[in-house]
Amino acid sequence: MKKGKAAGCSRVSADMIKVLEESGVDIMVDIIGTVWEEEEMPEDWTQKYDRVPRDLVYWSLRNRKIPEKLIRLVKATYKKAITVVRTAHGKTGQFEIEVGLHQGSGLSPFLFTIVLDTISEECRNGLPWELLFADDLAIIADSEKELQRRSLKWQIGLESKGLKVNTGKTELMVSGRNRTKVNIKDKEGRELN
Repeated sequence: MKKGKAAGCSRVSADMIKVLEESGVDIMVDIIGTVWEEEEMPEDWTQKYDRVPRDLVYWSLRNRKIPEKLIRLVKATYKKAITVVRTAHGKTGQFEIEVGLHQGSGLSPFLFTIVLDTISEECRNGLPWELLFADDLAIIADSEKELQRRSLKWQIGLESKGLKVNTGKTELMVSGRNRTKVNIKDKEGRELN
């Protein structure tokens, strides 16, 4: 793989995987294996867009110096966006969608990436300390205290911009010579798994 190649739709570049050496390959093999076995993309990858506040999208675009004309065009795609819900008893009446990005739109992954990149600037330490993949984040630290500090920084930073961190799905992994139990808590004091 050549250095400096652009990341594809996964937003994972070859350089990112190279930095992780064998463990990066192992992670990619696990992801591809899951998709292969289940014959579908993980569900939370397809639902990540529905909770992004639109004002956050517009703020992020402005922060990235996107011309105001293009921001107005993006806004126009969301003006009066309506949907219906199909139930066992038929369809509901139409209602306006006021939050989230359009599912299936080619623009949504780009907008989501802009939002995450912009709001994570104040939280990031960079590779290899954090890895963002779609809406998943891996935080790496040398100590329990540092992991606690970084986890809270990310949670508070993302939630201050209107995104929800699902701490119930958060998993911890300890790597080292000694089997050590870590005690990391979210901002409400709940212990993470």
